Amino acid sequence: MNIEDPSLKGGDCLHPNLEGVSDPLQNAELKDPGLKVGVSPNLMNHKASLRYSNALFLLNGSVAQQEKRVDDLKEITTFLQKHPNLNRLLLSPRIRKEEKGNLLKKLFSDKLDGILLSFLLLLLEKGRLKHLSEIVQQYHEIVKKNLGIQEVSFVSAVPLENEVKKRLQEKLEKYYQKKVEILDKIDPQIIGGAILIAGYKMLDYSIKDRLANLKENLLAITV
Repeated sequence: MNIEDPSLKGGDCLHPNLEGVSDPLQNAELKDPGLKVGVSPNLMNHKASLRYSNALFLLNGSVAQQEKRVDDLKEITTFLQKHPNLNRLLLSPRIRKEEKGNLLKKLFSDKLDGILLSFLLLLLEKGRLKHLSEIVQQYHEIVKKNLGIQEVSFVSAVPLENEVKKRLQEKLEKYYQKKVEILDKIDPQIIGGAILIAGYKMLDYSIKDRLANLKENLLAITV
C-alpha cells in the first residue's frame, strides 16, 4: 500500500456524513465502555482497545485478508508517525469530525478494503483514533494467535539479511509445522552471533553469552 500525504487544505474536500457510512461493525455489538468510578483510565483504555481489535477480527475475512489488514494498519500507524502534523490534525478537538472523516477517506479510500476504512471511521467517531497503535498491536496478536502463527525474535548486532531471513523462516516453519513470523531486533551489545527467542524458549548463540560463560569459568578456577 503506497500512501501519499495530500494537501490538508479544506476547500477542495466534500464533507462526508459519517452517519450515512455503512458500519460493518454494528453487528459486533461494539460499545464504548467509557470510564467507571474507581477504575484506572489506562486500564479502561486498554480494555476498550482490546474490544475494538477483537471486533475487527470477528468480521468476515480470509486468512490472507486478516494478514493484509495487519500490514495495512501497521503502515497507517507508521505513516501517521512520520507526519505528526497530520496526526495532530486528526486528534485535534478543534477540527470537526466530518473534516477528519473526509481526510481519512481521501487518504485511504482507494487503498483499504471497505471494512478497514469503516473501522478507522468508527474509531474517529468514538474518539479512539488516539489509541490506534495499541489497537493495531492487539489486533496483530489476535490474528497471530487465531491463525496459528509462531512469532520468533531474532536478536543480533546487525540487521538480518533478507536471504538469510528467508532461509531461517523456511527452516523454522518446517520445524514448527506452521507459519512463522520473524521479528528482527538489533542489540549492539550482542557483539556477534545471535539470540533466537520463540515463546518461552531462548537459544543464545551470541559472543556476549560465550564471553560471559568464559568469565564465569575463569572466576571458578582456584589457584
